Amino acid sequence: MSSSKILEKLSLPLRSELLYELFHGNLVVCPFFKEMQERSRAFGRKICEVALTEFALSEFDVLFNAGTTAAAMYVLTRGEMLYTRSGSHIVQPWLSGSYCSEPALWTRWIHLGSMKAFADSEGVHVRTEDFRSVVLAFPAIHDFARRYADSLVSGLNVQCSVGVLDGTDVTDMSEPCGLDSSF
Repeated sequence: MSSSKILEKLSLPLRSELLYELFHGNLVVCPFFKEMQERSRAFGRKICEVALTEFALSEFDVLFNAGTTAAAMYVLTRGEMLYTRSGSHIVQPWLSGSYCSEPALWTRWIHLGSMKAFADSEGVHVRTEDFRSVVLAFPAIHDFARRYADSLVSGLNVQCSVGVLDGTDVTDMSEPCGLDSSF
């Protein structure tokens, strides 16, 4: 019996808790999910149940291409991938334990480069539309999420206006945007 069929046989609360235990630890590399782990376990369980999906790529498989609309934030849990910014020959490694494309959760984000597996790789992605529906279903989280999104998007806009946005999907957005616990 496949693992997905076994999961379907579990009660919804048990399945939700199991998915949370399996995957939420991968998400806390992102400042928003780290804060949410401390604020609301119920929110984390719902994200893992509704908005999170695993992915597996073989060497040279493409995760996303430059110019496409981002539909998810990605977390690499195993392997190594290579990111190439559109119009550049510079290749940036994306290593296990890091995330990319977080702005897609908060605003329309067009991938600025392409991501390709350098070795067999695995990870999880948080689908943007499902993420937003979960945020809206948790009124206590909604205000914090709005402030976080405002801070992140404002930081991106400032970077663009002064010409310092490095134009990559893989930058850790918490530092350049000045995000801190006051959001």
